[in-house]
Amino acid sequence: MNKVTLSVFLIWLLLISSITLAQNNEVLKETYNLIEETEDCEKSLKILDNFISDTTTSAEVFRQRSHCHRKNGDYDAALKDIQKSIQLDSTIARSYSGLATVYALTKKIDLAIINYSKAISLDPKLARAYNNRGCTYYYFVEDNEKALADSNKSIKLDNTRNRTYFNRGLVFQDLEKYQKAINDFSTSLSMKSKQHRAHFDRGICYYYIDDYKASIKDYKKALKYNSNSDPFEKMDLGEVYDWMRASYEELGLVGKAKKAGVKAKKFGYISE
Repeated sequence: MNKVTLSVFLIWLLLISSITLAQNNEVLKETYNLIEETEDCEKSLKILDNFISDTTTSAEVFRQRSHCHRKNGDYDAALKDIQKSIQLDSTIARSYSGLATVYALTKKIDLAIINYSKAISLDPKLARAYNNRGCTYYYFVEDNEKALADSNKSIKLDNTRNRTYFNRGLVFQDLEKYQKAINDFSTSLSMKSKQHRAHFDRGICYYYIDDYKASIKDYKKALKYNSNSDPFEKMDLGEVYDWMRASYEELGLVGKAKKAGVKAKKFGYISE
């Protein structure tokens, strides 16, 4: 191959690589927006499945598909993809955060905390890693002090995520700091109004500060917006009706309290 031919070949190769990279970036941009902005993992998963082949070397592609598998409850597939992502590029903090979340969902708590901490060491400004590690401390370790510290750090780094305020609200609720919990649930709901768990937990907090009418309004909205797609946001409908019963009783509305109690039992909930 002479020099001219070699030069032409190299230019062609560079051009093809640039086009491929641009195409990759467009696909990743589309799927990233679907995941982050609309939470449409079904559509994103279809695009990624069609895009990925045996020669795919993009760590981000596998990280995104792992996220979709995780949202769909396929933790084995999620684990395989996120490990592939880290194998391709071990410097991406969000991949370790994703790996940690898979471990948390499969109750491998020590590994979850280790990998969230690894993500934070790679990117100390990764707000979601602090938030998710805080959730792990709250749900699985029952360490409210560490959970609160991580939630505070996450909000300091990024105060635009509704989930972080909701999670800190849960910690305040557990600490019986009900007004602070109400404030955080309200902030979360101002960012995303149709959150069944935020309404339910805020309703409980209203009950404990004797605002029974506000609590009932929140219970009704919790039932209206109920969705159990996220394992961390599952809601026992019987429990909601039982809290509603308790609020009606405090207001002296015996008939409504009785009806709510019947519905609670219908869902198999037995009041303590």
